[in-house]
Amino acid sequence: MGNERKVRLIGGILHGREIWLEDGKLSIGEHGCDLCIPLNGEGQVVLSINDGQMFVDAGRATVRVNGRRHKTNLPLPDEGLLQTMGLAMAFGRHEANLSHYRLPTGLPAVYWGMMLMLTLFVLVGVFVTWSDHSAKPPPSLSTQVDALLRQKGLTQTVARWDQDGTLQLSGYCQNSAVLQTARLKLESWGVLYRDSVVCTDQLIRDVSDILTQAGYVNAHVTSVVPGEVHITADITMGKRWAIVQPQLAELPGLTHWKIDNPYEAQDKAIIDRVLQDGLAGSVSVTPVGQAFVISGVLDTEQQQILNQLLTQVRQQFPDIALSYQNVSASNEGNQRFPSPIAAIIHGRQGIYLILENNERLRLGSQLPDGSEVVALNDRAVTLKYQGALINTPFNF
Repeated sequence: MGNERKVRLIGGILHGREIWLEDGKLSIGEHGCDLCIPLNGEGQVVLSINDGQMFVDAGRATVRVNGRRHKTNLPLPDEGLLQTMGLAMAFGRHEANLSHYRLPTGLPAVYWGMMLMLTLFVLVGVFVTWSDHSAKPPPSLSTQVDALLRQKGLTQTVARWDQDGTLQLSGYCQNSAVLQTARLKLESWGVLYRDSVVCTDQLIRDVSDILTQAGYVNAHVTSVVPGEVHITADITMGKRWAIVQPQLAELPGLTHWKIDNPYEAQDKAIIDRVLQDGLAGSVSVTPVGQAFVISGVLDTEQQQILNQLLTQVRQQFPDIALSYQNVSASNEGNQRFPSPIAAIIHGRQGIYLILENNERLRLGSQLPDGSEVVALNDRAVTLKYQGALINTPFNF
């Protein structure tokens, strides 16, 4: 029976919930803990029972028991109030009534109690005043908190004192390291607080992680306005982006995102110029990460046309990574057709392809995988597929 203990959470959405230490141990935190509650500094609290006594391990964080600093190598008393890393809970044996534990309101309440004993008149007057303000923080402490949040990087952070004496932090901060320093300062003052502050640097990391996991490995994320991010990446509407959008919408504190896809404009400019200059039947255009490669074997006249194309595109996009490779086209395009190409026909309605399954393809025809026929002549057919231009020479 000596090992039967329980805790009662105080404050927050789980206020009043009691949890038994069934196996003589309880871990509280986020990663792999028995009870998942975000703690300040991503910390972890472990309660354990050894030889009938309860111990607490909170790493290097400050632990206060019944308002006094507690050494974690010493056992906890049979019953009391524990505070650490923004967490408050009462603890005791299974049969103990822990509902009477409340968050402390600070030393001024003690001084008011001493003054109440002086005279009946003072008793009545001070009691009214105390009942109206007992949950408010001491003026000096409130002033310290206000000054703390005026420092650079925390001016978008909002502080509000609840009736139970808990400090609620919300809003935004620029840098999570600055906020962590402020958290440690609050702990050193003995302030019990909860925070839902969103730090811009952490928000940028969260957005970048989601994009990287979705395959946008070259995405660049910045933020100027709190809660808003600017994403520079090769993003187009499709199944992949459709999966990402709900994940971004669920990120706490992210209110708006803007997409800038310079690669889409670059890709379109290159392909349009290749088609306009009559090179579509001779070259392919392949996006490689944030770069573009034009490949194909050209004669002297075509090479001159291509050189002009490269010069003009680079003038239009000074930062573009664009190169040319003098290599023959592959047979990749053949794999995209639903059936092998049987013949090329010149008819009254123009040139078209006939596949072995008797399907006919003309300029503008769509293939099952989404490819589009954008160029067709007696030598080759050119497909446009997801920003690439695929040139497929005929072998008959």
